[in-house]
Amino acid sequence: MGNGGSFFIKFDDGPQPDDLGDNLNDGSFDINESSINFPNVNSTPKNYKVEFILNFDGTGTYTITQI
Repeated sequence: MGNGGSFFIKFDDGPQPDDLGDNLNDGSFDINESSINFPNVNSTPKNYKVEFILNFDGTGTYTITQI
């Protein structure tokens, strides 16, 4: 989990746990890369809709929409 402006998806709890992030900020998951960031974060509270498509092999995509 991130600091409120970003987050990871915990992929497993094994001896070397993997987190899904997004190193290119392109909407595709990358294993053990940079956190996923919410757009337009500042001191004004906002609501977001987050949708995930996650495949069994750890690949997938996501969209974050400010609502």
